[in-house]
This record gives sequence, C-alpha cells and structure tokens, in this order.
Amino acid sequence: MEKQIAFCSRGRTVRGAAHVPAGAHDAPVIVMCHGFTGNMSEHGLFEAFAEQACGAGFYALRFDCVGSGESDGDFAADTYLGGWRDDMLAALAFAADQPETDAARMAVMGISMGAAAALLTLPDSRVRAAVGWAPVLYPAETFLKIMGEEKWQKLKNGETIHHEYADSSFDAAPRFVQDAETLSVERAVCESGKPVLLRLGTADTVVDSAFGPRIASHGLPFVTVQTVPGEDHGFAHCKQENYDETIAFIRRRLMEKGAER
Repeated sequence: MEKQIAFCSRGRTVRGAAHVPAGAHDAPVIVMCHGFTGNMSEHGLFEAFAEQACGAGFYALRFDCVGSGESDGDFAADTYLGGWRDDMLAALAFAADQPETDAARMAVMGISMGAAAALLTLPDSRVRAAVGWAPVLYPAETFLKIMGEEKWQKLKNGETIHHEYADSSFDAAPRFVQDAETLSVERAVCESGKPVLLRLGTADTVVDSAFGPRIASHGLPFVTVQTVPGEDHGFAHCKQENYDETIAFIRRRLMEKGAER
C-alpha cells in the first residue's frame, strides 16, 4: 500500500510517500533520497524500487528534500549537503514513529547527491546499513566538474549562480559549496563501521566509477563496492539488477533482528 505522508524538516513541510507492506506492524525500514535537481520519483526509478522493496517486506519511504519537488522551500537556498542530511534524519525519525515499522532495523539509500546525503547519516545510531547508487563520494570534485572553476569561485565568494547542465538548469547558493568542501562523505563511510554497498556505473559521466576503488583502497571490510558495466548516472539501464542487489544487501542486514554485519 502506498500512502502520502508529510513531516517537518528544517522548519519546512516535507512531502513524500510511504510504501507499507500489507499487515505490517514490525517492518524493517528503507529511507530513500533522490538526486540533485531530482525528486522522490526519480523518473519512476524510486517508485518501482519502493514497490519491490515493499513487496519484499520493507517499509520504504521516499520524499522530496526541502526545496525540491512537492516539498516547501527554495531550491537554491535549501539545497546543500548538510540540509539534505538533516532531511534524511527527519525522515528516519518520522519512519521510526510509525506503527508499522521496527525502529531497530533501519537502512538508508540514495542516488547521486542523495546517496551522499544518505551516507552522511551513517553516524546516526538508528542507521544500520546504507546503499549508494552513483554515489557522490567526493562532492567538491564532482560538483566543481559540473559547475566549472569560474562559477565555483563565485559561490566561494558568496554569490548565487545560475547554471545549465545536461537537460536541467538550477540556481545554487554559497552554502552549497561550503558543505561540498567541508562535509566528508568518505570519512562518514570509513568511520561508521556499518555495512555499506556502493554501486557505480562504468558509463557514468557525472560520478567517476574510479571513486569506488578509491574508497575501497582504505581496506574497509564492511564496505562493498560493485562496478556495474554499462550503467550510466540515471541508473536505469541495469534497473532490475540494481534493485535485486540492493534489496538482497539490505535484507541480509535488517531482516533478521540482531543479524551480523
């Protein structure tokens, strides 16, 4: 069953959808975060994943970050990594309070910048595992390449910029670059000690698939890096494989109470 939900984050109303297994009263949770300039549907990708996860027994929550999609806020002013991390934490708190869920079994996942936001929640004690598709593991490197040196410097100088990239255009404010340069997704992953699955596509022109081996070079036994041949940044070419691998990974960590990492 899919139902519309709303909760508060950063003083704004956040809107989303919860996919609730039939008869659920103690379901493990997956909280999902969309990508930069995206929304909780992700062109149907997140809707379909949430439906499959729900069918596998998970309470799956997807939502629009503050300033995106149907949620309140302004995109430029409210879109920055720390803000999206806080939106994820608010979503976790909302999910934990629902009568259908087991607050002791919660996982996060996201795509692109949403994956970075999800991974930044790893220090929170409620998060048992995390999954990133096309994850922005190194935000400053990734977004500097997207925006270019000149506009990046304008952001650092306190200006708001307008940028067109691929098929989208957006405004960004100085807080965006501040968080990109100061919040370390890599550190959050490395210091968490929690199970993490990172899936990166070889055809991704936004997130370098070499970021996977870079983070794997730290020798972290709890981090699984999977390279997906032919997958691009949209993560829809190998859709069913991505769904299956993600659900299986989270199931191993959450479906059994007290399961080993």
